[in-house]
Amino acid sequence: MKWYWSLSNSLLKDPTNNISELSGMRAELEIQIVDLYKALLSYQIKSACAYYRHRGLVFLRDMIRLDDWKADLGAIREAENCFQNDDQTYNNHAQTYNNQQLASDVKQLVSYAMSEKDQKCLEHLRLTDPRDDKVRIEQTKGGLLQDSYRWVLNNADFQQWRDHLQHRLLWIKGDPGKGKTMLLCGIINELDQGNARHCNVAYFFCQATDSRINNATAILRGLIYLLIDQQPSVLSHVRKEYDRAGENLFKDANT
Repeated sequence: MKWYWSLSNSLLKDPTNNISELSGMRAELEIQIVDLYKALLSYQIKSACAYYRHRGLVFLRDMIRLDDWKADLGAIREAENCFQNDDQTYNNHAQTYNNQQLASDVKQLVSYAMSEKDQKCLEHLRLTDPRDDKVRIEQTKGGLLQDSYRWVLNNADFQQWRDHLQHRLLWIKGDPGKGKTMLLCGIINELDQGNARHCNVAYFFCQATDSRINNATAILRGLIYLLIDQQPSVLSHVRKEYDRAGENLFKDANT
């Protein structure tokens, strides 16, 4: 039983982090290990009852084969073999997926290792880092309180925008000082922390009193900067124009 208990603990600590492609196999394994436990516990309970019964009664039950011990052991072995075979298949698939993911990550690192010109392009693109602006805003306003934004996570409009690709726009409006900025800071935190969808989170904070970040060009530069940070391959598209125009690409009248 100790071995089976360790086995279930190992199964529940899923190294694949609930990969969607393997979630069905994992669910089936969990059902099988529960069935295996049921067979084991049933056999142990019957054994304990038999041990404390009157010997004559035990003899009679064995004579008429009321307790089919051989069949019970067979059920345990069958459940165990079924689980072990499927567990091996699951582990093979998980290992294959992890190897493929590792190879993909290594390939991306090699492919997008930034050259000196890439770094120069990114340096010229960067007008501000929206992540730094977010931290500054939160600190200026005394910190982010969870109660100020968590209510929106249960809002039907927000959930529809977050979970359905066909709903591209979520418009949050209100008078100045009503908490829109801090609400958005909280939403960004939730999207970053719960990024199981493997999506990219890009944002920008406009401030009317700061001429650097109160125009459309600044917004686009900030969004592109964050996207490149998460998806370095995007930089190649910027480089096509940057290689011809240089720093003026981000500054001239046609920007």
